[in-house]
Amino acid sequence: MKIVSKVEYGTVHCVSLGKEEWNLQSLDQKIPKSDEDWFNATKQIVSSSMNVDSNKIHTLKQTHGNQFYEIDSKWLKSSEGIYEGDALWTSRRDELLVVRTADCVPVFLWNEKEPLVAMIHSGWKGTKLKITNQLIGEILSKGYKEEDLVICLGPSIGKQNYIVQEDVYQYFSHYGEEVIEASSGGYLLSVATAIAVSLEKDFPQIKILRHDEEVFRSARYFSHRAKEEGRNMNLIFWGS
Repeated sequence: MKIVSKVEYGTVHCVSLGKEEWNLQSLDQKIPKSDEDWFNATKQIVSSSMNVDSNKIHTLKQTHGNQFYEIDSKWLKSSEGIYEGDALWTSRRDELLVVRTADCVPVFLWNEKEPLVAMIHSGWKGTKLKITNQLIGEILSKGYKEEDLVICLGPSIGKQNYIVQEDVYQYFSHYGEEVIEASSGGYLLSVATAIAVSLEKDFPQIKILRHDEEVFRSARYFSHRAKEEGRNMNLIFWGS
């Protein structure tokens, strides 16, 4: 997936890198195991695919939580190692924000009027915790306007292939069958639709785009449910 959006301050780029980019780096025989290995592999794949300096690439040790960080001058000067969290945002130019997914929803966010981009990793746990809504709340508290924000939901597992059990159903039952419905063997859940419905309720002025292409048994993208070990690299940045 590649989206290029012209905005008042330049151009926003949204990209989901999958199997092709992974294979070009010959990583299929050495799947990263440690957090540090994943961190380095992410930078390697994105740097090569996007032809950018790895110092301009920012990623996290993802925890399926609701922690997020701003990429600002303090962050860029930090040497504290790999941060734990599931979302990044910045107003800075040419800083690439990256999250990894293999079924979960990559949420791309940008502002059409003022410099601002964000990248969010939202699986069912992050969606239950409303990580996207919380990050938007933080952004709005900085003075940005709701009507200037755009959300794009990227490649993720579709409802028809995502079976969950009662322990997950209890958190999404209030959404109704549009989001979760009974099926043989459990319940079918659309995490992307849950995110969209929640955002429409809490932030009715935000524009929401759906580019949530199915990843299960996809030729282009990795899926954990399909027993694939690779990860899709989802990134956003703004520049000229």
